[in-house]
Amino acid sequence: MGGVYIATDYCSSTVWALRPDGRGGYEQAEIGEMPTQVTSVGTTVDGEFYVVNDLPGGLHRVSFAQEEPTCRVDRTVTAWGTGATVDLTVTNTGGTPVSGWTLAFPLSLGQTVVSDWNTELFQGGNAVSAANAPHNATIAPGASVTLGYLVEHTGDASPPPRFTLNGDACAVGR
Repeated sequence: MGGVYIATDYCSSTVWALRPDGRGGYEQAEIGEMPTQVTSVGTTVDGEFYVVNDLPGGLHRVSFAQEEPTCRVDRTVTAWGTGATVDLTVTNTGGTPVSGWTLAFPLSLGQTVVSDWNTELFQGGNAVSAANAPHNATIAPGASVTLGYLVEHTGDASPPPRFTLNGDACAVGR
């Protein structure tokens, strides 16, 4: 796949791509989902990509298509001691309004939400679901909403690495 590494998780079926960034590091992206319980991956000499899974069992040809995300999330973190504030700006990069939205994202282990603003936020383990507040229920095309939260942490104040808006993956900015 031209220097791109593909990985999937046996339980969640999430698929990630990893490629060199040209500066000695790597770029990582969540690119989709595979059939459940993938046990093996491979390619043909023609570059076709296949996976084998346990349940229900089978050989599956997989292809990837690049889609432009319909949302972007920019992040600003201000950390101190065992606390941090995280401001998120969610931009609708699509062509239709997003109404009644929910932004879902993981927190780093050891982070606990203390309070939030401009959203109705729920934390279950390290998974967060932030729903619109009444005053920002619709995001027009090209428009943005800002929301945020205060966390306590045990040493890792990093921002969320990925987001979905109403189930669609968002591009991640700064």
